[in-house]
Order: sequence, then structure tokens, then C-alpha cells
Amino acid sequence: MGITTKTITVCCCDVCGSECVPEDGEVRVQVNSGDRDVGPAHIRGVLVFDQPYGCTSGIVCRPCKLKWLAVYLEREAKTT
Repeated sequence: MGITTKTITVCCCDVCGSECVPEDGEVRVQVNSGDRDVGPAHIRGVLVFDQPYGCTSGIVCRPCKLKWLAVYLEREAKTT
């Protein structure tokens, strides 16, 4: 029996504080199926949380991502 040292990394959303996965803020949409030589094309974006004098490039969890994307879409619908 020896000594085992383990590192535990806990990731939390910088918006709401809930535990999440660092990649939860990623948005990836497949736009075509590709062909036999190349795979499908994707549109990819990453939501990050920026707060002046606070957090820069913070992590956004899946529920916050969906909530704030809905707010964004609602605002964009009003301006177009």
C-alpha cells in the first residue's frame, strides 16, 4: 500500500455557479453531410462569460447557454 496523490478538477459555470463541463459553452451545428472524401461541415461558436472587473473568458454551462441564446434570438428577431 503506497501513497497515491490525485488531482480533482471541478468546473463551475461563471454565470450561475453550477457544476459543468468546460466544453458546455460550445455551439456546433452540422450544415452539410460532406462527401466521400471529406466529412461534414460545421458552424462552431463558443459562448464565454465576460464581466468587467470580474471574469474574462469564463465558462458557461449548458442551461445558461440555452437561456442566453434564447434571449439573443429574441432580441435579434425584434431588430430585423
